[in-house]
Amino acid sequence: MRFIFHYLAWLNAADGIVSFVGLQLRLIEEGNLMMRILYEYNPYLFLACKLTLSAILLPFVLYKGYFSSKFLKITACSASFVYTIIFVLHGIWIILALPI
Repeated sequence: MRFIFHYLAWLNAADGIVSFVGLQLRLIEEGNLMMRILYEYNPYLFLACKLTLSAILLPFVLYKGYFSSKFLKITACSASFVYTIIFVLHGIWIILALPI
């Protein structure tokens, strides 16, 4: 389980940075309404929020106890799977939007 939380934290941070760059270069648009509003208000606040959300996952990485909740395990694994797909799609969209 620690691996899953570690993976989610890094994936979220990477997605935040890639999204920030893509938005700054006007290669992509933010699909999440709340994050779009935050980006339009202040792009650096958007990035800080994404990185803070990653940092919130770190205590789960450092936790040495057993994660006994089946719900938590299923939720974390499902989130990892879905977020991986989203991250890959973001990367594809940015690559396709780059001028050749």
